[in-house]
Amino acid sequence: MIFPVWDWRKLPGTTCIQGDEPPRARNGARGESAFAGGCSDGMYGFAAMGFKRDSLTARKAWLFNDKGYVCLGAGIAAPTEETVHTSVNQCLGVSDVVAGGPDGTARTVEGSAELQGPAWVWQDDVVYSVPSEQTLVVSNAVQHGSWYSINHTYDKEDAAAAVFSLGISHGSAVRDGTYEYHVIPGTGLAEAPAAQLKARTLSNTPALQAVHSDDAGLTQIAFYEAGRIDVPDIGTVEVDKPCLLQVRSTGNQMVVAASNPVNEPMLLQVAARSRVRGEGCTWDGQAGITRLEIQLPEGQMAGSSVVRTLTRGR
Repeated sequence: MIFPVWDWRKLPGTTCIQGDEPPRARNGARGESAFAGGCSDGMYGFAAMGFKRDSLTARKAWLFNDKGYVCLGAGIAAPTEETVHTSVNQCLGVSDVVAGGPDGTARTVEGSAELQGPAWVWQDDVVYSVPSEQTLVVSNAVQHGSWYSINHTYDKEDAAAAVFSLGISHGSAVRDGTYEYHVIPGTGLAEAPAAQLKARTLSNTPALQAVHSDDAGLTQIAFYEAGRIDVPDIGTVEVDKPCLLQVRSTGNQMVVAASNPVNEPMLLQVAARSRVRGEGCTWDGQAGITRLEIQLPEGQMAGSSVVRTLTRGR
């Protein structure tokens, strides 16, 4: 079991200021940003959050398709001299750890190493791909700890386990930091160098994070403020409020899912530069825009997704 030897500042998926002491949790403490939720049409989905803890802020999104998922971070800021680190994974080491780059070379990692992306790392039939220039910190080593560090009712007997850890270092005094990495499970080592999600990042900013997956005709968008984006095969899509929006094209159909991650009722107005028919749609011929109105729910269903299946064309 990994818990007694875990580095608690590198929990999988987290962005955290590093230090010698484990982070201290405040009982009953809530996140300092209300923007946190997910969006799904029942087949595909994604999640996003505006993260704020003390002096550290970030916009984080996890966007899933058939092959795996894309992880995006933007607007990372922390006025501290300590390093800020995004953990890609930290798990028990059950296989070799192999790292490769765009030049086709690959090597087995023992101990700790620092890599410069673009790069990929393979462990336990999972490929972690970093498509752009980022600083990766990888470790394949025995970590020590104790159950006492978690709960003082246990003894201080040393616990040890082989641990695989992979993360992205943002350095210190971070301003407007970003990251992007892809996770592709079920991939053998022989296939690792060529593994890819066929997913394109359309935007990764504090205002807007979006990924398009070609195979599924799928675009997933986290709007942290009202805005617009060009969606492949559809055209410009604009919303009047912060929201999560997913658009999937299948033939002449368009499946649209929307949610309010603030978990409150909201009337969302979506404008698409494409002719679409269906519930809530109004065609503005003069502007060449379909206006889609979606009432997002309240009460116990607040924050859940509303799905519309629309028809493209006249």
